[in-house]
Amino acid sequence: MKREYYLKWKGAESGPYSKAEIDAMLASGRAGLLHKIRRAGGSWTLLKDFDFDSQDGESCAHTDSKKCGIAGGQAFQYFLYGLSGASFLSFYIYAVVVAFCALFFVLKDTKSAVKFFAISSVSLLCGKVFFQLIYPVLAA
Repeated sequence: MKREYYLKWKGAESGPYSKAEIDAMLASGRAGLLHKIRRAGGSWTLLKDFDFDSQDGESCAHTDSKKCGIAGGQAFQYFLYGLSGASFLSFYIYAVVVAFCALFFVLKDTKSAVKFFAISSVSLLCGKVFFQLIYPVLAA
């Protein structure tokens, strides 16, 4: 059991801890996801974003998208949130989002694929209901 992790809360640093000790601290409430964490010699990252499996501990959201796959880039994810939300305007926008979802499945990023498919599907359904049922009544 390697003790290689350090925690920081409100400027106070503590550690080193093992992964099991940090898990126990999270379970008992002595540590939270907004604590900062780092490996020995590494940089500070929020515990909620920390990846224990990677070498540097940083999650994909903090690295470039080439390293993590196409869905890893944070700016690209914000773009897809907007595009998914705009699916109510047109079936063609929805089709573009579904094409990106298919690409995510190919890249083995099923979490992003399901998330964006669900957002765009709900948005498309809401747009259909609004433009076919509510808008004609309002426009009359």
